Amino acid sequence: MIAFITKNHENNRLELLVDGAIFPVAIAMKAAYTFLDRCYFFFKKDGENTVVQIHPKENQRWSGETFAMEYSDELIATLLRDTLEKENKTIRETIVKRALSSYLDEENFV
Repeated sequence: MIAFITKNHENNRLELLVDGAIFPVAIAMKAAYTFLDRCYFFFKKDGENTVVQIHPKENQRWSGETFAMEYSDELIATLLRDTLEKENKTIRETIVKRALSSYLDEENFV
């Protein structure tokens, strides 16, 4: 088993190795956005993977193990939202075009 979570107990920091074959770096960063009020994030590429270093902000209740699970859930949710957005792009564009064109008076449009 490859270790993908390490915790620095001295400085109360967490380091996660995000599998680049599953989660592109953009997804890792988008998932971090949810937690910006609680933590500082630092990213580094390690070959195909992304290393995410997480430092809690002052006065935050912090459990590295719990946060790793929360971040993991957010990675999955962000990846699924991104996938659905890409799959439904043409449908959304068609709906918007039809909605806008139905109220457009082309003959009197300047």
